Amino acid sequence: MDDFTLEFRDGKRQVAPHVYEMLATVETYRLTYEEAMNVANGNLFSTHVEKKHADIIAKHFKEHR
Repeated sequence: MDDFTLEFRDGKRQVAPHVYEMLATVETYRLTYEEAMNVANGNLFSTHVEKKHADIIAKHFKEHR
């Protein structure tokens, strides 16, 4: 079994595998757990919005050649 433990400013915590993956690029030792989750959620939101924006632009150019 893998160990999905991360160190946060407010202590070490075991997290779910998908949370561990979401926080892989975040310096969690500088943030509390709550702050790190806010960063991860913000990243997910940004990725979603950027993808939808790219889809709208692509659709526009397909329709208006």
